[in-house]
Amino acid sequence: MLFRSLVLFSTGRKIKILYCGITGRHSSDIYRLKGFFQNNFDVYALDYRKIFSFGGEILLLDSILHAVYSFQPDLIFVNKGEKISPNIIKTIKKYFPEILWFLFYGDMREKLTLFMKRNLSNYDALLINADDKEYWDMYKEAGIKMIFYYHSATDTDIFKKILNIKEKYDIGFFGGNYHGNFPDSILRYKIVEALIVKYKVLIHGNAWGGYGNKAVYGDEYSKAASSCKILLGISNFNHIYKYTSNRTWNSMATGFVLHYYFNGIEILFKNNYHLVWFKKPNEMFKLIDYFLEHPVERKRIYRNGRELMKKDHTYKMRAKELSKIFLEVKHVKSA
Repeated sequence: MLFRSLVLFSTGRKIKILYCGITGRHSSDIYRLKGFFQNNFDVYALDYRKIFSFGGEILLLDSILHAVYSFQPDLIFVNKGEKISPNIIKTIKKYFPEILWFLFYGDMREKLTLFMKRNLSNYDALLINADDKEYWDMYKEAGIKMIFYYHSATDTDIFKKILNIKEKYDIGFFGGNYHGNFPDSILRYKIVEALIVKYKVLIHGNAWGGYGNKAVYGDEYSKAASSCKILLGISNFNHIYKYTSNRTWNSMATGFVLHYYFNGIEILFKNNYHLVWFKKPNEMFKLIDYFLEHPVERKRIYRNGRELMKKDHTYKMRAKELSKIFLEVKHVKSA
């Protein structure tokens, strides 16, 4: 599908992005594309996983080549991209060497996946939602030269507190998928188990030992979160500097957030102002008891957090950041 926009890009024309993502109803790609449109980019979107499932690598290469010929993008933006092989990128680069290739990778791993090891050196830049220079070394060893901190965002039109929904749960935990082999997964699991004993808890996510409901997205996320007095955030990778998943941003746009401390949280947020964080489980219980009894403070902190999301952490803002990154990478490549 080809999308058109109206206003000129800062270089004198619109930046043209061929977006290779996962454009299903529940994907964050939908919000990212909306941010691109809000910044007046021209975008041609391909769902590479669907194309690959129909015809494998041959059809995927043909589809990307067709889009490149017809659309003539400045930038190919890939989200995750495990089906886009080195052969696909090398073939297109052979005929269109001026097009920049960006990979956005938001799934933290302790080790590189096989496709990243094979393919990372073919990209011009990696966008990653962690600002951890030591962690970046793992990616640089795979051959990528330019890395940019490009953290998560939210869509405040979709993620918001719905005021006519009664807060019937003390705590909401939307944990995504349970990964027992990730560093802090066991910690998350034990905290959830302890909370269930003492409070009325709503859990949404996959493979949470029978405790949870299925994962929710978009409007359904906002409805579920609005029924909770406190939204609990716990990352799988608390040691990685300034990393947290998009659920933190979505939750802050939707309700009062109590978050387990992660490295660099104080750089992103102000404690007891945008959200509240804790470092030990016993501290968490004290804070939960306090804020359950102080709804006015919960609302104040939620409003401050939401205003921060609207000001600095929407997909529209990330698109503005992307335009600067694009110009920087283009300058380096042309030097």
